[in-house]
Amino acid sequence: MIPSVHRKITQNALEKKFSPGVLNIIKKANTDSDLPKRDAFFSKPLHCVNCSIEETKVYIDELEKNVVNELIAASLSNYRDKKNNHFKIAAAYLGKLNHAVQDFYSHSNWIELIAPKKKIWKGKTINPYSNKNEQILMCTSKYFSELACFLLDLAYKKITGKKHINDIINLPVDQLSHFKLNKDNKNSLADIDYEKKYHESGFDLACKLAEYSTLLKWKNIEKIVKREMGTGGQQILDEFKTWSP
Repeated sequence: MIPSVHRKITQNALEKKFSPGVLNIIKKANTDSDLPKRDAFFSKPLHCVNCSIEETKVYIDELEKNVVNELIAASLSNYRDKKNNHFKIAAAYLGKLNHAVQDFYSHSNWIELIAPKKKIWKGKTINPYSNKNEQILMCTSKYFSELACFLLDLAYKKITGKKHINDIINLPVDQLSHFKLNKDNKNSLADIDYEKKYHESGFDLACKLAEYSTLLKWKNIEKIVKREMGTGGQQILDEFKTWSP
């Protein structure tokens, strides 16, 4: 998904949960993940590209643990500056976690597999909604081939007025082309194909599920913090959510 879409999904999902300052840190960490100058740009599981569903799950679970650990560390700090730093790091980890969760729906075949059930992903590494046991796959990006596809597509639309050419990338049966699969924006190839089959935008559905999963992930973190910290958990959560950076 493009940065503006990540920002909108995060804003819609979490605006009632966090102060504007905390939410801005979360959104910035999310969208910064797409900047080429950042190390995160090259993290395959963060973008759900060129990796397995198992790698994606491990990566998301690790980021969730990092958020929890930073909040616990903040609760143990007696110095305001140190506590604020833990809050800042926790918000940044949460932003990266959101990025991975949101890209999952646009960079995998999940919505195609669960159509038209519209169920969210709950961390299972096999498709729980199909008797055929189809494999959940992340898209495979072959950058130079996909750049060629993109440029050919632009030329095709310019000349013919039609929207898309066929995908020219040949991949093994257990791999799916990013060019063909991504629901990063309206009128992507997958968005158009999904709408033809199910009379609903694949992009809109991916965004809807991503928004719900973003909120659900935060609620899960809240549960873990309360379980780990007991009565002090709610206090540190309240401090974090209302913190003004």
